[in-house]
Amino acid sequence: MPTVVRPASRKVVRVLLPLSFLFLFPPVLRAQPFEPIVVAVLLNGQPEGEVFALRTPEGDFFLKAADLRKMGLGDLPGEAIVLDGEPHLSLRSLKGAEFSFDERTLALSLTLPPELFPPQTLDFLPPRRTDVYYPRDTSAFLNYGVGYTAGDSFSFRERDASLQLGGRHREFLFLTDFSFTETREEENFVRLQTSLSRDRRETLEQTVLGDFFADSGELGASLHLGGISYSKVYRIDPYLQRYPLGGFASAAKYPSEIEVYLDGTLIRKERVGPGEFELSNLSYYGGAREVSVLIRDPFGTPFMQQDNVWAPDADHRWLGSIAMDKNGNIGLGYSVSSATTFPSIRYTGRLAGDALGTMREEKSAFVGGGSQTSTSNRWGDYSSMNVDPDDDMTFWYTQEYYASTSSGNFSTGVVSFAFPAGPEIFADGFESGDVSAWSNSTP
Repeated sequence: MPTVVRPASRKVVRVLLPLSFLFLFPPVLRAQPFEPIVVAVLLNGQPEGEVFALRTPEGDFFLKAADLRKMGLGDLPGEAIVLDGEPHLSLRSLKGAEFSFDERTLALSLTLPPELFPPQTLDFLPPRRTDVYYPRDTSAFLNYGVGYTAGDSFSFRERDASLQLGGRHREFLFLTDFSFTETREEENFVRLQTSLSRDRRETLEQTVLGDFFADSGELGASLHLGGISYSKVYRIDPYLQRYPLGGFASAAKYPSEIEVYLDGTLIRKERVGPGEFELSNLSYYGGAREVSVLIRDPFGTPFMQQDNVWAPDADHRWLGSIAMDKNGNIGLGYSVSSATTFPSIRYTGRLAGDALGTMREEKSAFVGGGSQTSTSNRWGDYSSMNVDPDDDMTFWYTQEYYASTSSGNFSTGVVSFAFPAGPEIFADGFESGDVSAWSNSTP
């Protein structure tokens, strides 16, 4: 009997000891920080397919950075963790982001502000024609003219002849001109011009060996020289846009359809994704222009945005700077030039209550007396329109101009103005009353 009981008691002890330890010291159960889940993503109303996501107990979601890039997003600023060598981004850490999750359909709806999407550009510049034939053959030509001058009874007075001989081989062109004149007193044979030129259409470069004209532009003069000439000739490309064009920038929260109107005429329809977009190279043909953009979101809701081109005449205006005072009045300064106007400084503005799409009379601050001959492609880098912090009403504008033509000896013009309470936009135009007081002949 005892021998039977002992083994039984030993078995019981062996079994109860582990159970007692488990009861007295239960294991610590840690919740998993992430729940892997496959979700169907709807990004700003646009389905992006199914992706792998990590859900936290607090309701945040982490998506792979690679999956976000496939959705058209760049490097987003937010909290990221690295799992299995791949970065995952927290949706809750994205500024301005909104998201919701449907447990039933496993759908993750994510709405991001437009500035987190890469910008889009719609170029309105007409495409280059592809059917243009650029000859590269070998050819020769001869142009000539003959004249005869007679007096009374058709008696001989003068005969003359002109001759132009040319030849082309690929991008090389040889030209030579002659003239011959014979009168009763003398004969005269003159070689006019002889040159060998090479045009590089890809880079708009022209090299001339022989006779050529050195031209300082439409505002200058030309000089007949001989030797070697190397220049940039933009007219080599007849499709090159040689004057500034307009632009318009806006943003769409959802995939939308936009309609672009120029002076009330529909010129283009496009579909854009969510994010900021820019309309570039809007054709400019002189005068003040109004650009209106009608944005229709997926729900059919229309949003109208307008922009204006300030161009009261055919002169080119560029490098504008704008500011607003405490009353909502606007001051606008810029450079202006044309074939008959040296680069000058002008400004305008509008009162807060003025009609949309209008500016007041343009004022001239500094009239340029020359042009910049340097090819550094820089102009007015630090020009700026600012409001005086003392009264938040006085506008100060700085810009460069040239008192005379030179390579880089520009002058700096400073002008200040304010909007009076009356109907006139500018009181006396300048705070000092003396334009020259603000002119500095040194950079």
